[in-house]
Amino acid sequence: MSSALSMVNSEPQIQALCWFLDDLPGDTQWENFSLTRRRGRLVDAAEEFEELLTK
Repeated sequence: MSSALSMVNSEPQIQALCWFLDDLPGDTQWENFSLTRRRGRLVDAAEEFEELLTK
């Protein structure tokens, strides 16, 4: 996430860094990418994402 934010900040044409997918009820193929469900390394990603939002 920090690397992505650095890239976004260095490219003036990029105006946002977004993580759209969080939870899709009834569709389990995306559950390992959910920041809300906090599985695996996404726990670290979720914490880093929250930290970056406060900067």
